[in-house]
Amino acid sequence: MFEPPTLLPYPEIADAISCAEIRGVFCYVVDTYEPGIAVVIKLQDGDSGIVIGGWDGKHVSPTDEIWGQSQEFLTHSAYMFIQVMQRIGIDQAEFFISKDGILVDVQLSLNKLIGPGMLRDIFSDISKTQNVKEMSVLDDDKIKELSTSGSSYILKPSRYRYYARSDDSILPLYARI
Repeated sequence: MFEPPTLLPYPEIADAISCAEIRGVFCYVVDTYEPGIAVVIKLQDGDSGIVIGGWDGKHVSPTDEIWGQSQEFLTHSAYMFIQVMQRIGIDQAEFFISKDGILVDVQLSLNKLIGPGMLRDIFSDISKTQNVKEMSVLDDDKIKELSTSGSSYILKPSRYRYYARSDDSILPLYARI
């Protein structure tokens, strides 16, 4: 029997100034994004299931602001995402798509997201992907430069990493500046 997939909320993003774990890490510096829809696609025994919600992990309803975006995805994009998943052998993934239709993250398991480079390489033919400003090792000088640039960015390690917070939760090593 086909089990519908479960929506997970988008991971919390740390503040780069206070996140010591991000220092010394080779990162993608990407433009910030506004939360849009979260789409879980599950492939099982030749069947597929799709669940759409918000980045908070809650299912979308017709009264939600993101309802139109969810319907647009189902109508124009879902089939292409399923095809890519079948080609590369992914059975289940959650796709986080910004308010302006940019694919910003793909979560493959509870604590595993793919990196920005892989996201771009695999999905840029079927979806807009996040804009990478640069790739850099994040030392104090680079963090100061980014924080005084007048723009906001999300910092994502080139290789997936996570960190444990003081409350024992484990989060991706993403930081906002």
